[in-house]
Parts: sequence; C-alpha cells; structure tokens
Amino acid sequence: MNYKRRIEDSGYNQKSLSKKVGISVDTLKRFIKDPTNKTRQYVKELIEPFLFTPEEIKLVGEKETLSSSVDERGNMKAAVKLKESAHGKSLEEMLELFNVDPNKWECTSYRANQWDVTAKIEGVMVTKTNYGAEAKFKPIHKIELTPEDIQWIFDAASEISNEPEFLETNYVETDNVLVLPIFDAHIGKLAWGKETGENYDIKIGVKRYKTAVKNLVERAHAVGISKIIFPVGNDYFQVDNDDSSTSKGTRVDSDIRWKKLFKIGVQLLRDTLDYCVLYAPVDVILVQGNHDNQMSFYAFEALRGYYGKHPFVEIDENIKTRTYRQIGVNLIGFTHGDKEKDRIYEIMQQEARELWGQTKYAEWIMGHFHRILVDEKQGVRKRIVSSITGKDAWHYESGYDSLTAAQGIIYNKKMAGPYVVFHISFEPNLD
Repeated sequence: MNYKRRIEDSGYNQKSLSKKVGISVDTLKRFIKDPTNKTRQYVKELIEPFLFTPEEIKLVGEKETLSSSVDERGNMKAAVKLKESAHGKSLEEMLELFNVDPNKWECTSYRANQWDVTAKIEGVMVTKTNYGAEAKFKPIHKIELTPEDIQWIFDAASEISNEPEFLETNYVETDNVLVLPIFDAHIGKLAWGKETGENYDIKIGVKRYKTAVKNLVERAHAVGISKIIFPVGNDYFQVDNDDSSTSKGTRVDSDIRWKKLFKIGVQLLRDTLDYCVLYAPVDVILVQGNHDNQMSFYAFEALRGYYGKHPFVEIDENIKTRTYRQIGVNLIGFTHGDKEKDRIYEIMQQEARELWGQTKYAEWIMGHFHRILVDEKQGVRKRIVSSITGKDAWHYESGYDSLTAAQGIIYNKKMAGPYVVFHISFEPNLD
C-alpha cells in the first residue's frame, strides 16, 4: 500500500500527520519506506484512523470530484463539484455527496453553491453554470458506554460487606498533614526501552506507583502525620476510552484494553488507600486531568462505593476542576494545571475568599508538565510536581526529559510553607 499517496490524499503532509499522532517525522518516513516491518506496526495503528480509505477519496460520480483537507486538530474541510444543484438537499443527502461515514464524522456546517463561468468557444461567448457544495466535519471521539458497561463499572463495589471490618488503628496526634500527589502516573502507557531509553507498561507503572506510595508514606510517618490528603486523577490513566486516545481524542501509546486498565487502576487505588489508612485518616479528592477526564471520575466514584462507610476514609463531594484545603495557616489549591495558565495566581483569592482570609500562606499543587517547578506571583506559590511515568516515543523524540520522581508534601498547621519528601524511580532494564 502506498502510504505516501494516502497521506497526501487525506489532506496531510508527513510533518502535520507526525505531529497529529505524536511521533517524529523520521519515524513516519521509516514506516512509509517499509510498512511491513513488524517493529513499526504501532505507527500503522496510530495513523490509520486519520487516513481516508481508497473508497473515501474516490470520485463521487462521473465528472464530479471530491477534495478535502484535514487540519492539525483532525477537523476536515471538504468540497465537491456537482453536475446539478445541491440546494434543498437534506443533511443525510449531503453526507452521501461527501462520501463520509456518519459514525466517524460529525458535520458542523455545510452549504450548496453555484457560480457562472463564461468562455469563448468557437468565437461565441458561452456561459456555463457550475454547481458544488462545501462542508466542515469534526471527528467523533466517544466512549460507547452501554447500560451493561455502567453496571459492570460499579458491580465490584457491591461485593464488599455493608459493614466491613477495620483494623485497629494507632494514629499519631500531630499538626502535620501529608499531601500525596502521585500525579501523571499514566497507568497503561507503553514505552520500549531501546526506543525511548526506558521501558514502561502497566506492570511497571503499578510497581512504580506502589513503591512511591510506600516510600513517601513511611518517610512522612517517621516525621509524624495525623492526616493524608490523596488526590485521584491528574492523568492517572493513560487513555480515556476504547480508542487508545485521550479525552480530546489524541491517539497515544497504550498496552492494554480500557476495561482491563480500569479494573487494574481501581484496584491500585484501593491498595493505596488500604495502605495509607494504616498510618493516618485519608481525605480523597478528585483532580481530573486532560488524558483521563472521564475514567478518573468513574474510578473516583467507584472508590465512594468501596469506602462510603469507612470511618477513616473520606471521599470528597466536590467534583469541580479545582479543590481547596485549609491546613492551619496554609491554604492549598489542587488542579491539573493545563487550563488556567497565568490566571492561576488570582483564581484562589476569588474562589476561596473565606479560606484566603483565614490563612497566611497560599500554594497551588499542580501536575501536567512532568517536571519540578516552583514559581510565585501575587503572593501565591505555584508548585508543579514531577511524574513517575516513563517516556513514550513522542516525548523522547521531542526531547522532553525530566526527573522520574514523586513528592510527598508535609504541611504543619502552625507553620507557613511545606516540607517536601522526594522519591526517585528508575528501572535500568532496556530489553
């Protein structure tokens, strides 16, 4: 199959398609040169959803031609030249003219047009009326959740006893509170060490997560903590649907089906909470990311089913984009960090006016950027925490690199500012 021709016929060039699916131009060129190479079949899986089939780029009838282009966001503009006027046609009839699959594309606008062309033919001026139509489409990225899927998601929570037994606790009385932001874990991501410098898959992700939690909680416990705030979400999952794509439809490298990923992810969160509650009561909050906006919410609500009656685990009722907690003289805000930009420094005073007036120190805890960064403006500190996830092919080829680590952040109710505990993750095996 001539992929070079198909890419051009689908409205892309090699650079724009590479950027769209998150791979380098060189990687795409190597695939085009030898599309049968088994080590590059992942490239085929990434680009196929964005390419037209030969049937989709064919002529729409005798002397009727179809042309189209797709922008970097995956939206398509199409124009067709017709033998007769398209005025008065229904949306369904227009879709047939453009030969698009209504299950893959949603029409956002269309119009029929006509224009006259005058030419001199054998000494006589002749005017001919031409007909055409134009339309814009956006790709359909959706999770097909049936009632059976919804029931499956929450069935497991009903398996636990209505009156579960809990271990006897021996909690410490202290003014210290541990925030445990294991952000951007991207559970389910796939990376091959010989291509990216490190391996990463569902098993490695789960192991790293558990190791980071154990290390940070034990070290914080040695200092002394009376409570743990545990955010759920923040790109906890790599994908958000069964199409191996994020919430906005960006295709990413994943090594597992979404239902299996969800079950493993929920169990990992349960293991984390069961471990944390041995050391202190746990306040569980939702901070949704841009990769897993829906799946992280489902997981959060599943935890509500498991721990709704637990005396030492509280599942927050707030499901907004941003959440606030007061720890004595400290006001802490939680958000993923991909939307607010520089507005983040003034949002806290507006959304948490009462808490702002009761505290002396204000700080945001954010993820998204996979690196450690602390900045301050207008009396508000922004703390971006690092990630334990591995680098996939796109991040490696784009030159993004950062410390693979997690942080535990301890706040004292009577002291302004935090004490940070670090955990660094690394697996040297590149096979």
